[in-house]
Amino acid sequence: MIISDRIYKNIEITGPEERLFEFPSFTRLRYVSQSNNSFFSPTSNTPTRLEHSLGVYYLAKVLSDKKDFREVSLYLRFAALLHDLGHPPFGHASEPILEEITGMDHEEFSGYVIESSGIGSYMRTLGLEPARLTDLISGKEKPFGDLFNGSIDLDNLDNIIRWGTAVGLDLDKYYDPIKIANSFSVMGGKLTLGKESVPEVEHWLKARHAVYSAIDEGEIKSVDMMVRKALAYAALRGDIKKDFFLLTDYEAMVFLKNSNNSSKKIIESLESCNVYKKVYKEKIDPEIGKNIRGWRKFFEISNAVARKLGIAEGSLMIHVAPYKGSRIIHLPVKDSPDIVFGNEVAEYWDMVIISAEDVIIKQEMLNDILKDWA
Repeated sequence: MIISDRIYKNIEITGPEERLFEFPSFTRLRYVSQSNNSFFSPTSNTPTRLEHSLGVYYLAKVLSDKKDFREVSLYLRFAALLHDLGHPPFGHASEPILEEITGMDHEEFSGYVIESSGIGSYMRTLGLEPARLTDLISGKEKPFGDLFNGSIDLDNLDNIIRWGTAVGLDLDKYYDPIKIANSFSVMGGKLTLGKESVPEVEHWLKARHAVYSAIDEGEIKSVDMMVRKALAYAALRGDIKKDFFLLTDYEAMVFLKNSNNSSKKIIESLESCNVYKKVYKEKIDPEIGKNIRGWRKFFEISNAVARKLGIAEGSLMIHVAPYKGSRIIHLPVKDSPDIVFGNEVAEYWDMVIISAEDVIIKQEMLNDILKDWA
């Protein structure tokens, strides 16, 4: 099977992994977007989780014939295709609720889907152990798990360039993911980068910063926050069960519209491209951010702020998260132990508030509300 691809031109699916396309739990990823907001964008060209998984598979195949990875080649190819199998609809927006209801993050939920969908049984006929695959996806098995869940890995090598090119970020911020992937080796039981990849890794860091800046500064963040509040209304009613996280984006959208009027109103606003405006954004102390973090707290604080302002609770959302644009790469560089990528930056968190109404958020009022939660 040969699939056309926007990054690698053609991706050839070969061997036993081709049978994964027979499993609905895998092809479901065709209808789950890589970005939380793209399902609601009228001009979105952002990729799906399936497209991204195929890209990671392409990079895993680059490593397959290298001596250091030959022994685990089939595991790497299956892990590449299945690493996002447990991603819920709307991606990371619904993951906090996934974790609360199932007790699993999306990597662990991937393991659950592998076993419950029949893929695990198929893997065993090939001599592959599903539990080991889950450990690779979650990064627990060293050193090969660092290829899927590390400071720079096959997952984010494809993710950054795929999403960035799709939304039209500047081309001079891009890099060659194949060169970086091809530079991976194992030395002393650790995953290692080749010295020849240094310029590309530096470009990857710049591209990563550009991608997270685009996410934080554009309307993408607002759409994400609106989806999170629609999910919260449904979750607090007890409507969201384990099966919800196996839906596609469209199926989840229909589910939320049928759950309750508050979720329905938010989803219908998104369908009509009525994205709430950003009315407040400030850096906050990390300790305050950690104390008020969590989807239930965001929901309650948002409603408290809305009541203080005299507007409908569903018309305002608050979100707090750490800045993700900078990263230290912890992998050593072969024959160059002094090379360190990235800069450690002082940790800070952003607080963002969006609203359907034109409101002014005064710091004093916000502090007064937050002191009850921090």
